[in-house]
Amino acid sequence: MAVTTKLIEEMKKDKELENEFLTFIAERISLRPEIRKMMISAVLREVATKEDMEKLRKEVKDDMDKLRITMKEEMTRLDQRISSLEQRVSSLEQRMSKIEGQLSIMIKMFIAFNVPILVGIIGILLRTYIP
Repeated sequence: MAVTTKLIEEMKKDKELENEFLTFIAERISLRPEIRKMMISAVLREVATKEDMEKLRKEVKDDMDKLRITMKEEMTRLDQRISSLEQRVSSLEQRMSKIEGQLSIMIKMFIAFNVPILVGIIGILLRTYIP
């Protein structure tokens, strides 16, 4: 078995040994300027800069502006559809009102034509049964 494999197995078993080894490596890295510089450069590549944050802010602001415009357009469309529906309901109410008026006239006409007939029939029946 290779030395590194044995070392890894030992560190898995003994956490104190692992911590000691990592401390040793970290101290050695800190003493070597070229390795320190390389690590710092690698870390800095992963860090967001002010410019990155400004770009992100601008993108978010632009997206929000687009969303606001889209929402305003949708609200306008909804308002138009609601207005159209209100007009249709109003038209239906007017038509119903006309139908109610016509029905009222028809009922009055029915009564006007049938009451004399009924009175006549009642009169005839009274004459025939009452001497």
